[in-house]
Amino acid sequence: MNHGSGMSILFKTKEPNSLLLYAEPSDVDNHALLIILSNGSIEFQLRSPNSPNLVTLQKRHTCESPYGACSDNTWHHLSFSYNRIRIFYQNDKDFTDLINLVGINNSSKRSEVGREIGDIKYKSISFQTFSVKTKRDMHPGRNSGTVVTFKRPGGYLRSQRGWQTVSTGKISFQVRTLKHNSLILFSSSGWPRGEKKFAMPRDGPIQPVNPVDRLTGNDIFGAEVREGYLVMLLNTGSGINEFSTGSIWRGDQHKSRWFIADGVKHSVEIQLSNGSLSVTLDGNTLNMRPKAKPKYTVLNLNGNLYIGGLPEELRDETPPQAWSARLREDFVGELGSLSIDGEILDLVLESKARWAKGYVQPQDRDTSDFGDICSKTENPCGSGQCIQDSWTEPLCDCIHTNYTGPRCSEKVTMLVFNGFQGIGIRLSHLPKQSEAESLALRLQTYQKNALLFESSSTSSTAPDRFGVEIVDRQLVIFYNLGFETKRYATAEIEANGEWHTLRLLRRSKELKIDVDNVTYNFGM
Repeated sequence: MNHGSGMSILFKTKEPNSLLLYAEPSDVDNHALLIILSNGSIEFQLRSPNSPNLVTLQKRHTCESPYGACSDNTWHHLSFSYNRIRIFYQNDKDFTDLINLVGINNSSKRSEVGREIGDIKYKSISFQTFSVKTKRDMHPGRNSGTVVTFKRPGGYLRSQRGWQTVSTGKISFQVRTLKHNSLILFSSSGWPRGEKKFAMPRDGPIQPVNPVDRLTGNDIFGAEVREGYLVMLLNTGSGINEFSTGSIWRGDQHKSRWFIADGVKHSVEIQLSNGSLSVTLDGNTLNMRPKAKPKYTVLNLNGNLYIGGLPEELRDETPPQAWSARLREDFVGELGSLSIDGEILDLVLESKARWAKGYVQPQDRDTSDFGDICSKTENPCGSGQCIQDSWTEPLCDCIHTNYTGPRCSEKVTMLVFNGFQGIGIRLSHLPKQSEAESLALRLQTYQKNALLFESSSTSSTAPDRFGVEIVDRQLVIFYNLGFETKRYATAEIEANGEWHTLRLLRRSKELKIDVDNVTYNFGM
């Protein structure tokens, strides 16, 4: 690299510590320019051991990445140029004055530019570059970076190695959880607005999605757990099909061999073939076909695969059949060995992204005792209840208390109404269909008749609505799904100012209502 010349490097790596470039003068010994990755950041080192003023110059810079590091398995562009007094570099379109070879003292007065700095004649030397290969320390029989633990709901992983345009494919993974309802995988042809700037292509250009597709619905693929059983969602352009490995409305019946929310590690393999699916769970295979032959059999997705959860703005764009997405039932437990068409995804790398930090962590210790969090003598949730879905840390249910927070230790904000007041909350900017809703409400009153909650369609021609009211001291839930309003009466409450707790969960035609720990089930 002569005076006035430059160099560009494109690199992609998962190694946080490695050597990118080593250059030394052809006619001077013990001098070198190094570009290395140190803890995921680019570090430049200019070494001149014979100079009293320039023993080592070094600077660190980070890449523009949601993972907070350059070692994110994404392509990064690095270029730099050299003249007699400065070395400039440009990384991911950010131009920076890297190393100023002119000394600047505390008074900010420039010293005179010399023709030599130490023994390196910078205006005439020639650098020679060498190819350097690093040997990775791999242990035989170990898949590095393939198992992660989802500690609590709220985070997710996002891989850009998901399906794009496929008619056949295979996804396999290992799962271990106690949570009976949760999202495992989701991919669609739509892009969430907030993540478009992070959806940078890794191996090629982004394939834009036709806006007209939104009128007919996005292509989707999803896998979720419902009441402990795997359910797959598939839309190849012919409408959404649901494929269930077992009846989720079993009540107290014996659990089948397809039940996975038992804290035991299970191996899952899902194969797509022209609009049909087959699922293999621990060696047992179930072939599933749509009820009607699909008109289209090619799945068109954007390549983003969400794992264990979703960004908030994407939840509104999910179809109503994606119950876990709408109900914010994120995955809690272990997930590993996730393979897309034979390629193992590095879940440990994905767990370093900003949307996963604090929620997802690599599995770095024995987890055989996990799932036993709530059995401890001391209740970790204070006045609340420890949820049996907990895995590595206690998850708390505070609904029967006047407290909130991770450990039910923060006082809630309570609203007081005088009988002539109310508040309105916009739940969505656009009308949306729903197949699953949940509502939790805690109240105290002296009234025998009152409207507590109502949600209705914004369209004047649509009668859809649901709500909660007190009728003659009885809590009543009413629903209209487009035909007629039906009412479901539950417990009678004493209008004496005592606290009461209502919890409601609807999924399709099944309605479950809990009033002060008494459960009512209705078919709609």
